[in-house]
Amino acid sequence: MPATTIAVIAAIATAEVLQAVAVGLKLRHLHRRIATIAESAGRDYLTGIAGRRGLHDAHRDLAIAGTPPGVLLLDLALFKDVNDTFGHDTGDDLLSAVAARLATVATTQRGLAGRLGGDEFVLLLPHAITDQQLLDAAAAVQQALAEPITIDGAPGPIPVTCVIGLAPPNATPVPGKPFRAADIALYHARHHRQTHAIYHPGMTYPTAADRHGARLRDQRPAPPVAVFDTTRFHRLVDGDVSRDLAHPDNIAELNGLLEVLDPGSRDFGTDVHDLLVRCVAHGAMRYREPITDVSVHPTTVGEARDGGFLLLVHLDNAVTVAAPQIHPRMFHGQRPRTADLVLKEIAETVCRVYDTYRAHTFTPRRPR
Repeated sequence: MPATTIAVIAAIATAEVLQAVAVGLKLRHLHRRIATIAESAGRDYLTGIAGRRGLHDAHRDLAIAGTPPGVLLLDLALFKDVNDTFGHDTGDDLLSAVAARLATVATTQRGLAGRLGGDEFVLLLPHAITDQQLLDAAAAVQQALAEPITIDGAPGPIPVTCVIGLAPPNATPVPGKPFRAADIALYHARHHRQTHAIYHPGMTYPTAADRHGARLRDQRPAPPVAVFDTTRFHRLVDGDVSRDLAHPDNIAELNGLLEVLDPGSRDFGTDVHDLLVRCVAHGAMRYREPITDVSVHPTTVGEARDGGFLLLVHLDNAVTVAAPQIHPRMFHGQRPRTADLVLKEIAETVCRVYDTYRAHTFTPRRPR
């Protein structure tokens, strides 16, 4: 065979080999690209944790492996207010910060954190198989979110609270809907103004008639039983009120109290009591019947005061209901807005306590 023919054949073979290599490289790159797209499809684009599809896939895989997880479904409280007050960019940053804290909790609990969408998050916990383990995980979530979150562009750290629906493994009221049980529990927690609720067999959403009928929040009188009048409060602080509303000496005492109102102080609870008394006296905090009085009682840890306080809500001069302890850490880093936040929290707590009291006292019993 002539040398030229051999050279031509060799050249053609080399070209085909190079072309095959190029095609192989393109295919490998394409496969990697597909894998990346597939992975990203399971992740939430904003927070980087698992997204809706990733959560569903993970739940399915765990169930197939014989380790169906306990589920925590949580919904941030007042998140819309953050968007409305500080803008959607701040809201997005807050969601990312919450996601990071939940991911840490999930890692500690040997589980997975994800975002269903909006301000709803899910934790899948294969090792939380009892009610107590679910409650412990919920407490870990609440503790992780207790410290206010600092966001660039916000005037101060933003407090975060949430409501949690808990569902034990194998709680599947609707086949193919792995988070329905936790969602039903979340509804019950919201409806009864609780921080969390655990799903139990037989627990359901309300019927359509019940949903469109009188609900607890619809039955609450308007205005609510406790109202913090922010505008009136700031007029008092600024002295922009008539003499018959507040004497200058009273305004001076109020401003002096605001200067020392510090969540880091062991006397924080006592100062809150004095602040509340002045605000009630001058109409910045108002109660509606059947609330007849609200008193603040500083709490103690051992012999040392921790700065927190309890609210005792007095109804009809006959019943006294205690609210859960309000911790000073809720207000750390909030000066000079501490007073506003404290008084708003007091008003909201009184309303929650009253709603809970009514729910237990006036809920009609269904015939057996």
